[in-house]
Amino acid sequence: MKYASFLVLILLFACNSSNEKQTKSKTPPALDWLVGNWIRTNGDYGENTHENWIKTDSGYSCHAFTYIRGDTVFQERVKTYFEDNQWHYEVSGPNEVPITFTSTSVTDSSFTCKNTAHDFPKEIFYSTDGECIQAIISDGDDKILFRFERAL
Repeated sequence: MKYASFLVLILLFACNSSNEKQTKSKTPPALDWLVGNWIRTNGDYGENTHENWIKTDSGYSCHAFTYIRGDTVFQERVKTYFEDNQWHYEVSGPNEVPITFTSTSVTDSSFTCKNTAHDFPKEIFYSTDGECIQAIISDGDDKILFRFERAL
């Protein structure tokens, strides 16, 4: 009886180890559609907002900035990385401490990341139709839509 219990424990441990290895080696869905230089098409008159995305060894990186009449009035850095089977979206620049959002949904053409502890935004949604990308930032009540097309 002791040996049967011991055998069951070994089998359970082996199954758990196998599941952990499968989980850790899971291939993340690609966000390659983000890569490129994008310009906002629905901003205020005279305001130019850009997002420049590149692929990195650890995920993707973005330099986002807005300028008016040649003066930069806003900029931030974004990096996305895949860890613990989730994409993470980390924003630095406007805040002293980077703010991290964690993916709740990822498809071949969109992703949603949330951080309910953050004041605004609590949710970031990106999607593509193949030609353009859009981003929506929201806190559940207020939303801001950013439409981008590829810069020439």
